[in-house]
Amino acid sequence: MRRFCSAAAFALLAACGTRSPCTPTSCAPGSTCEAARGVCVDAPTDAGRASDGGAGADAGIGPVDAGDASADAGPASGCGACAPAIPICDEASRRCVRCTARAGCFGDTPMCDLSFQGGLGKCETCVADGGGCSGATPVCDTLRSRCVGCLGHADCESGMCNLATEVCFPPGPFDAGAPAVDAGGAGCPGPRDGGVTSCVTECPQGFTCSGNECILNGRGADLQVTLRWDSTDDLDLHLDEPLAGGGTCEIWYGARTPACAAGALDLDSQAGCAMDLVLIENIVYPTDGGVPPSGLYTVRVDHYANCSPIQWVPFQVEVRKGSSTMGLCGVFTSTDPDWRNAGAAGSGRPIMTFTYP
Repeated sequence: MRRFCSAAAFALLAACGTRSPCTPTSCAPGSTCEAARGVCVDAPTDAGRASDGGAGADAGIGPVDAGDASADAGPASGCGACAPAIPICDEASRRCVRCTARAGCFGDTPMCDLSFQGGLGKCETCVADGGGCSGATPVCDTLRSRCVGCLGHADCESGMCNLATEVCFPPGPFDAGAPAVDAGGAGCPGPRDGGVTSCVTECPQGFTCSGNECILNGRGADLQVTLRWDSTDDLDLHLDEPLAGGGTCEIWYGARTPACAAGALDLDSQAGCAMDLVLIENIVYPTDGGVPPSGLYTVRVDHYANCSPIQWVPFQVEVRKGSSTMGLCGVFTSTDPDWRNAGAAGSGRPIMTFTYP
C-alpha cells in the first residue's frame, strides 16, 4: 500500500516514508537518509541502533554517519577528546571538566567542588555541603578548604559556636543550674594556669612565683573561684559568700577585700578597657589553714564593657574545692541585654551555685 506525506508536513518526514528514494540533502533538519530503505529517519532516535527487526535494517547507517566525526563522538563518549587541563568527561553535562563527584580527585583533596567556574570543578579538601568532613569537624570552611567544628551558631547542637576557635560549646546549662563536671570542656577558654612559665621572683599579674614556677593566685587554698575569657573585653567576677548569721557578703571589683568576707578578689583585669591582657580573675581564700564559711555560694559574671569590635565573648567559670573541680562555659553576645551592663554591686549574670564544704 502506498503511503503519502502532506507537503505541509515536510518537517515530519522523519516519521513518514516517501515514494522517491531520499538523498542526504532531501531530509528535514534533525533526520537523516537511511540508504538501505531510501527513507528519512530521525537521527538521534535511530542512530546507533543495533537492530530494527532484521539483520540488514541498519546496514547503511554506518557509512552514512562515519563521515560526521562530531556527531558520532557525541553519543558514544558524551565529550569527544578532552584536553589535559579538563581531562574528565562528565556524561551528565556532556562536556569535559576537571573533576566530577566520582572521578578526578584523590589524596589530600578528594572532593570535587562542582560549583567552581560554572561546573568545571576544582579538587578540594571538602565542599560546602559538608562532603569530606565528619566527626568532631563536620563543617567545611570553603574559604580555607579545611574541616572545622563550626562556622556559626546554627552548626552546633548547643546553639553556641566559639567563633575564635571554630569549636562548638558543649550542650548543657550555661547560665544557671547544676554545674557540669569538666570545666575545660570543648570550646571553653583554655586554662593558662602556671606550670608553664618559669620565674625567680616575679610573675605576671594573677600569678605568684612558687618553686620557680608561676602559679595561679589562690591555688594553694582549699577553695578558689576563677573566671577566664578569651577577648579584650572587660568581664568581672562576682561572688556572694554566705554569712554565718544569714545573708551574703559580695566580693567584686568594687569590694575586692570586704571585711564581711573570708575571700578576696585578686585583681580586676581589663578594668575599664585598660589592656593588661591577664584575662583571669580569681576569688581566693587564705592558704594558712583557714576554713571558708559553710553554706551556699552564688557566682555571677558581668560583661562590664565592650573594648573591641568583637561581638562574641566566650568565658569559663571554674570552682575548685580541694582536689574537686567543676565549672561551666558561657558566652556573651552583642544581642544580650547584659552586653553593656557596666554593673556595680549585685550585677552580673548568674552562672552557678555551689555549697561548701
